[in-house]
Amino acid sequence: MGSPESQTLREMIKKQREDATTKTLAEKRQAMDEMSESLFDLEDDVKLEKTEMRGVQCEWVTIQGCSEEKVILYLHGGGYSRGSIFSHRHLAADLSRLANSKALVVDYRLAPEHPYPAALEDALAVYKELLKNVSPENIAIAGDSAGGNLTLVTMLALKDEGLPLPKAAVLMSPWTDMKLSGKSYQERAESDPWLTNEAVENFAQDYAVNHDRAHHLLSPLYGDLAGLPPLRVHVGKDEILMDDSLAFVEKAKQAGVDAEAKVWEDMFHIFTFFGRVMPEGRKSTEELGNFLHEAFHK
Repeated sequence: MGSPESQTLREMIKKQREDATTKTLAEKRQAMDEMSESLFDLEDDVKLEKTEMRGVQCEWVTIQGCSEEKVILYLHGGGYSRGSIFSHRHLAADLSRLANSKALVVDYRLAPEHPYPAALEDALAVYKELLKNVSPENIAIAGDSAGGNLTLVTMLALKDEGLPLPKAAVLMSPWTDMKLSGKSYQERAESDPWLTNEAVENFAQDYAVNHDRAHHLLSPLYGDLAGLPPLRVHVGKDEILMDDSLAFVEKAKQAGVDAEAKVWEDMFHIFTFFGRVMPEGRKSTEELGNFLHEAFHK
């Protein structure tokens, strides 16, 4: 059994999922931002600065005293249809503090208004703009859930184009298979308080539309993973995306990538997101942030 804090959050998430069935998409987006606003207060030494890169809205997250030469490009989760700078800036800030870096959170376009490849185009545009002033050795990419998917497909697209890849990547409960083929989609359906198979299928339909979901820029699990940078994956044992993480890391290892997955007992989808209010999420954030610190500063 997880910590008391995790049990409280599990019940809160279940209720939010039930309440969401009567909400419009706009209301769901607002609810995600409001949840973060109510739970996560940023410290006084965190500076936020809006910017635009090649037409894509972003936000710099800078921690006083941390290196401004190293950059974590943060790609938020939300099923490609919700999530924002506001909902995820706390996690970008926490990883930056641990990694001794700053972060750039990307407000990429969302489905269904902007289906594939809109989000990928935005992430690539921002990364390419970063490369004008920052060495790839000083860039890492991080993402949770659909943002984990976007992290991976961005790197695969960069590889396709022959462009330099980032130094490292961290992924929290990444969605790697839009075909939903992992056994955990069935085996963890009752234990996952956040995601349902129906919800993930709807996310896939809204984003992929009529494209082949097995394409490597939609489902990185089916891509050529050779040459990807060192990466670490954290996933909860109680979530339907568990097999997405494990299958991807196993394939990455077979391709020669320095890849490791950690499965957290009794944890739910993107539990790391709640690192400020539950100990398991805090420990996960610390481990991933320390990995980035080592990658950046060794």
